[in-house]
Amino acid sequence: MKKKSLYLLYHFSEAPSQDSEFASARYRVVYLFNEQGLLKSEQFKKVCDEFGIDKDKPNIDFPTKEELTNFAEKLSEQQGSHSIFLLSVNDYNIGIESCHDILAFKEIFSRYGTELDNSSSDKTDRGLFSKFF
Repeated sequence: MKKKSLYLLYHFSEAPSQDSEFASARYRVVYLFNEQGLLKSEQFKKVCDEFGIDKDKPNIDFPTKEELTNFAEKLSEQQGSHSIFLLSVNDYNIGIESCHDILAFKEIFSRYGTELDNSSSDKTDRGLFSKFF
């Protein structure tokens, strides 16, 4: 059985803060998709609600990468996927330059991104023989 994965492409940006000398960071979700294509907002409405995100807004932003990661893990769990790959736009652009075919394109996320395993999706595979096979 093929295990399905999710893919999250995000953009990191900094903006000078008005009330501080430090820049404020923002991690914006650019694309969320699986092997079938882009996820529709209805597919991740429950997770958005848990994080207090208005899914009808055009952008999903997080102030820290940790919050983005928590969102991704919850989404992976809710979708029942084996894992979710996080990849920044900058790393994606680096990876796309080396692509010569579709197989190389599919490897961009595993080569340049961060994979978060969803341990709850493996609960049914916890038999004695699953450790060997």
